[in-house]
Amino acid sequence: MFYESIRLDQPFKFSSFTGNWATHELHIHDCLEIGVITANRVKYRIGDHEYVGTAGDVFLLRPFEPHWCFSCEGEDYGYQMLLFHSSAVRSVPDGEQLIIPFYSWADTMSPCIPAETEAAQTISICMNAALMAGSKQQAGWNARQYASFIQILISIYDLYGGYHSAGTGNRRIAADTVAAFKGVQVYLSRYQEPIAAEDGRAASGLTRTAYHQLFRQLTGLTPHVFLSRIRVHAAMDLLANSGLSMIEICEESGFLSLSTFNKQFKNLLGCSPSAYRQQAVQKRKRTM
Repeated sequence: MFYESIRLDQPFKFSSFTGNWATHELHIHDCLEIGVITANRVKYRIGDHEYVGTAGDVFLLRPFEPHWCFSCEGEDYGYQMLLFHSSAVRSVPDGEQLIIPFYSWADTMSPCIPAETEAAQTISICMNAALMAGSKQQAGWNARQYASFIQILISIYDLYGGYHSAGTGNRRIAADTVAAFKGVQVYLSRYQEPIAAEDGRAASGLTRTAYHQLFRQLTGLTPHVFLSRIRVHAAMDLLANSGLSMIEICEESGFLSLSTFNKQFKNLLGCSPSAYRQQAVQKRKRTM
C-alpha cells in the first residue's frame, strides 16, 4: 500500500477519466472522495470489504481509507470523481455538518449509494454540470462548480441523515462510536480555535485508551494528527486563494505559533508554506 499525495489547486476538484482492467495498487490519500461510475462494472476494495458497483452508483471514501478499484469485466470503465478537503466548506454556514456522513455513518452504512436512488441521480447530474462548466470555463464557471459541489454534499447529508434517524442502517451504531464521533465534530467545527486533541476526548466522555482506539477506527488517524491535518488543509486553501499574511493564515488555521505552523505544514507536504504559495501563484499564472 502506498500514500498518494494529492495537491489540489483549489478546495475541491472535479475530474473524469477511464480506468483499465488492471488492478490499482492499494493506496490512501488525504482527500474526501466522491466517485460516480459512468460505464461498466467496477469492483472496489475499501478497507477489509469488497463492493461491486455499476453505472450510476456513487461511492464515498474518507481520507486515509485504504482502497483500490478495477473493472470487473476486463474492460475500461468510466469514472467521475470529486476530491476535496474539509476546508472547502469553511465558508458555508454550518458547513462542517455536510461532511459528517463521511465519518458518523461510515461504519454502519454501505459506502455505495445505488444508482436508482434520488441522491445518486442528483449527484450524477451535479457531476456532469460541474464537469461541463469546467470544460467550457465560461463566465461564472467557478460559481457553477461550487453550487454543484454544495448540492452534492447536501444530497449525501440528506440521504444518510434520513437513514440514521429512521434507524435503517446495516448495523446499530454503538454508543461508544457515537461518543468518539463527538471528538471528530469538535475538531471539524472548532479547529480555528486554540483547542487541543484532548478537547475532543473530553467531549466524548471516553477514557483516553477507548477514545484513541475508536477515533482511529473512524478516521484512520490519531486525534492529534487529524486536528493537525485539518489545520494544514485550511492553510493550503488560504495560501492558494487569499492575500493574507503568513501570520494571519497561521491564526486563521488554528495554529498557535508560526514555528508550529511551518513544522506541521512541511511534515505533511514536504515544503514550507511560503514555497507552497509560490507554487500556487506560478501554476495560476500558467493557466491564465
